[in-house]
Amino acid sequence: MVTPSSFHVTPGSRFHLGEVTCTPQARIHPEYPTIYERSTLWTGEYLPMADERARRRLLENDYPAWDAMIFPAPARAERVFHTSRITALLFEVDDLSLLHNGLFGDIVTEWRASSHPYGRAFADLFDTFERNMPPRVYDRFLAAWQTWFEATLEELEYRKSLQVPDLDSYLRARSYTIAMRVYQIAVEYVLDLDLTDLLDADPDFTTAREAAIRHIMLVNDLFSLRTEAFGGEIFNAVMIIRYRNGGRLPEAVDDVRRLIAEADDAFAQVSGRLRDRYPDPDVHRYLDTLGTMCSGNLRWSRTTTRYNGSATAWNGRSTGTVTLHHDRTTIGPAS
Repeated sequence: MVTPSSFHVTPGSRFHLGEVTCTPQARIHPEYPTIYERSTLWTGEYLPMADERARRRLLENDYPAWDAMIFPAPARAERVFHTSRITALLFEVDDLSLLHNGLFGDIVTEWRASSHPYGRAFADLFDTFERNMPPRVYDRFLAAWQTWFEATLEELEYRKSLQVPDLDSYLRARSYTIAMRVYQIAVEYVLDLDLTDLLDADPDFTTAREAAIRHIMLVNDLFSLRTEAFGGEIFNAVMIIRYRNGGRLPEAVDDVRRLIAEADDAFAQVSGRLRDRYPDPDVHRYLDTLGTMCSGNLRWSRTTTRYNGSATAWNGRSTGTVTLHHDRTTIGPAS
């Protein structure tokens, strides 16, 4: 039987973290303070919290900062606030999917039911997007949510079997369960665009989106390693590479960094072709924002307490010796 202990990632594990490649520069929306305040008030009203500790945990994770960094200006601040509600809801539902499969299944079938614990939140979220999105964009948005729901349930069944997939199978499945397809449609929303026809007509846009998704999900796997390994999770690229290849943890980390660099290069190459092909400023803004989804996700992943431990502040180091403590992740000078 495969269990997290099979991967030999334990408290005290250490590895050298080299530079994590991301060509776009990280920025944050200038109206982040307001986005944070509004998002926090919304989560307090709509998301059921078990107790005050759960509420503090949610606030510590600073989910609104993720949206403010993946969608900096020129994204409309009001709409970034709207996407921050998706983020809080997705993280809560994602945690539920690992802990309460039955409740998650109810969400899939009754996501707008007022009697469901998350019914009000889902109803408010979808009503907001339906009112403000162009109909075709909203149809795609809704379909992306449904795809995420279904893919997550399929992944849950795979987890129950305690089988370790090969890396290609994992990356293919994870590209759907990470929910970035929802956010990539939200790119058009925060920029007040409808690129439905163009995105359907040119397959290079699909290539660009897939490269960005690959970058984001591998960065998440790298920085969430401690949380997932110590929390009983086995679906993580670092752990799968180590298990499949039989190598040491530092080597698996370097393999993931290499895959991140490949995704960064693939995105840069295809987005460059698209910029040359389409001089339209709207297309360039769209591509810019696909890029800031990568850089903002990387910057947030370095700092969030969700991955790095409660009351843990980032010391500004992006490279060095990483130590996985039982309650926090630290990075110090290279040893």
